[in-house]
Formats: sequence, C-alpha cells, structure tokens
Amino acid sequence: MRVVLTLAVVVFVVPDRPNPMLNEGRPLQEQLQGEWQVAVALVGGKPQPALKPGETVFIFTGDRLAIRRPTLENFYEFTIDASQSPAAINLRSVKIAGKETKGKSQAVPGIVKIEGDMLSICLRPVNGFASDPNTKVILWQAKRVKK
Repeated sequence: MRVVLTLAVVVFVVPDRPNPMLNEGRPLQEQLQGEWQVAVALVGGKPQPALKPGETVFIFTGDRLAIRRPTLENFYEFTIDASQSPAAINLRSVKIAGKETKGKSQAVPGIVKIEGDMLSICLRPVNGFASDPNTKVILWQAKRVKK
C-alpha cells in the first residue's frame, strides 16, 4: 500500500516539462539542422572579415551548409563523424561566389560541438576549439535561431 501511495505522490507532484537531455539523444547531424546566427568568426585569432557577426547565418539542410551573408551565399557539403571526441566535420565547397566548385575543392577537416543553443566549429584545428594567432585555424561560433 505504501508503494502505491508513494508512486501516486511522485506521479502527481513531478511537473510535466520537456526533457532537457532530449537533443543530446539525437544524432549530431540532426541537431545541426536549421539556422544559426554567427556570433564569432576568427581566422588565426583575428576576426574573419567575410563573416560578420550578426549579419551572417549558417543554414544546415540535410548534408548541406549554406553560409548566407547580406550580399552573397556560399554552399558546402559536410560529413560528420560523431564517433570521435570531439565530433569530426569535413566541409567541401560546392558553390562559392556564384561559381560551381564541386569536384574541384578539397575537404577541410574540423571539429564540431553543440552546447545548448551554441554551435562551435573549428576548421584545421590545432589546439581544440581555438583560433591561435599565426595559424590558418578557423573558429566559428553561432547561436541557434529560434523560430
């Protein structure tokens, strides 16, 4: 009888709310889908002039990434290897500045993580998620766009 009463109290007392761990159970590729507003874009520790925070949006659709700026949109294909820690990402350009590059470009290796609503991508990583001076390391951080 006490067990039934205890279970009844737990069922009625615990509020019904979304599981905060829900996204972590989904594959990383699924978690990437949607729009992300660029907050940080660095190359070699310096701001990347082409990707201005607040003006640039990453749009993930399937295995494609569109980087949209006010006057230009570039397209990439990407692959994810979530078995590594941190997860690996490879980007290959498809269309840059309106010109087809598919088949002509090499994949750029990197690492990727999502923490809450913040996406971090580091291309050509040397020291984790950092873009150190005097390197060609690219660090992008973007916040999920809520719809």
